[in-house]
Amino acid sequence: MKTIPALLTAGILLLAYDGIRAGTPDGTCGATGISPQVSAFGDPLVATDALGRELPNYAQTGGEKPNRYVGLFYWLWHGPLRNDTPDYDISKTLRKEPDRTQWPHLAYYWGEPELGYYRSSDAYVMQKHLSLFCLVGIDFLFLDFTNLVMDKDELRLLLRLTGNMRRNGYDPPRLVPFFNTNPVPKLEEFYTEFYRDTAYRDAWFVLDGKPLVLSPVQHPSDRKINDAFTWRRMWAGKDADGFWHYFDDYPQTPALRPDGAAEQIAVAAGKGAPLWDYPAYGSKSSTRDSTPAYDRYWNSPRSGEGLFFEEQWKGAERFRPLIVCVTGWNEWKAEAWPATAELVAGGITFQNRKLAEGETYFVDEFNEEFNRDLEPQAGKNSDNYFYQLAAHVRRYKGMKPPPEASPRKTIAIDGRFDEWADVQPRFEDFVGELQMRDNDGAPQGIRYVNRTARNDIAESRVACDDKFIYFYVKTVEPMTCWREPNWMLLFIDGDRDKKTGWEGYDFAVNLEIRSPEKTMLKRRDGDRWTTVAPCRYRQRGNEMEIAVPKKLLGQGDRPDFYFHWADNIRKPDDIAEFFLNGESAPERRYNYHYKAK
Repeated sequence: MKTIPALLTAGILLLAYDGIRAGTPDGTCGATGISPQVSAFGDPLVATDALGRELPNYAQTGGEKPNRYVGLFYWLWHGPLRNDTPDYDISKTLRKEPDRTQWPHLAYYWGEPELGYYRSSDAYVMQKHLSLFCLVGIDFLFLDFTNLVMDKDELRLLLRLTGNMRRNGYDPPRLVPFFNTNPVPKLEEFYTEFYRDTAYRDAWFVLDGKPLVLSPVQHPSDRKINDAFTWRRMWAGKDADGFWHYFDDYPQTPALRPDGAAEQIAVAAGKGAPLWDYPAYGSKSSTRDSTPAYDRYWNSPRSGEGLFFEEQWKGAERFRPLIVCVTGWNEWKAEAWPATAELVAGGITFQNRKLAEGETYFVDEFNEEFNRDLEPQAGKNSDNYFYQLAAHVRRYKGMKPPPEASPRKTIAIDGRFDEWADVQPRFEDFVGELQMRDNDGAPQGIRYVNRTARNDIAESRVACDDKFIYFYVKTVEPMTCWREPNWMLLFIDGDRDKKTGWEGYDFAVNLEIRSPEKTMLKRRDGDRWTTVAPCRYRQRGNEMEIAVPKKLLGQGDRPDFYFHWADNIRKPDDIAEFFLNGESAPERRYNYHYKAK
């Protein structure tokens, strides 16, 4: 986040600034005082992560809770990488050179994002991020403008995509700028080029009736700018007294309203690089009372469990504040800094080793264990942190009750589809987010191309009678030909158990299609799919319906199962395909849950 070593003492320096308005909403914030809460698009969905942790359900969370907001730290700074060496990924470099201690003064990735070393100008990536945030119910993104530039083109892209989603009926997070101790140039740019543009009027998160700005200081002379916003001072650590925090050691201290109630608290995925005493408390696998054993690559056997993040949520839930600010989503990068004589005299340590003058250290990020990102990582740990975030946001904000299924109904598999009109619930998926990718990566010489977008699924429905379970699916445009590979695949978790079948899926439909009227039901047996029986189906235009014998799915009088659609994935036996290729409805490991009356 910071590009100068001075951040090590910045929390203390900021105490000199005062005079910031401290107005806060009361406990019954009206529609004009604060932005409406985002209702999670993924509330009806179920999911189990790679560690077997299930998302909480409605019975566990209760209904939606008023005055509960979650903000997420988001970075727009990923442009061409200022590092032309082959060793720009610290984690990969440490795998080759675990004892390396010297790093040129350049920018580095701590690891590889699941979507590659992308640029923030890549609309394909940003759209995927926003879809995930809508699923979770993130209320606002606080944008890191604390460095030298404001990433204006990337901000315009973010505004365009969130605006498109809002016009299409979705509820993406609103935006909050976060400035540093010298905000004037960027603040003036933000006010002139973005805030005053009426096209972006609905984009900003409102608190106390005005768009919220996070900054240690206001504009020193422009009252017009100061009066346009609600201001909150933000920094890290307990020494930033009276500030909102983006990081705080457990047990965290909330920022208070004038009446003494908690207004804001920080929840972080990790503390940062193994600097000073951070190896003892600061890695993703550490807690206040427990430090893991690190291997020679500075990783932990429990990496991926999010123990630090779990404890931070425990600290936040004690106070039930109005706002939880989560750090963070996609920082990914840090600079290598040479230790100065002043820092050496102060006893600076890195990786539990005292540094000599000129030896290098990292501040905000280092490797798979020492970082504070929640965005899915390529390979190791995958989306564990994302689903941990989703689970805690559900617990904190509550969720909508699951929709009830319609009474039993027999569907004629005839390709007419009119009988589906009154079938409920309607299992929705995002429309318009499916797109091709052809963009440069941040490192030199990398280009990312993905042309697997094919059938954009809009909705699906399920009905049943005494003998059959009927499935319906609708796409935005007419479906492609059924002869195409991996076409409109339907996966069914009949026993709702992740430990059985493939990734929990016991059955699949459309892995083998015999004709325009006959498809095959397959069952997972060990490491392969075996044919069970033929099933009737019809597809016409952008609609399809399928009838599957109830007894073949092991369902009784009241069917109760999970299901998932996927189209044009490349490897049907690789769950990562749900993340990376084609269409997946719902997203990633999420499933729809059908429970008959």
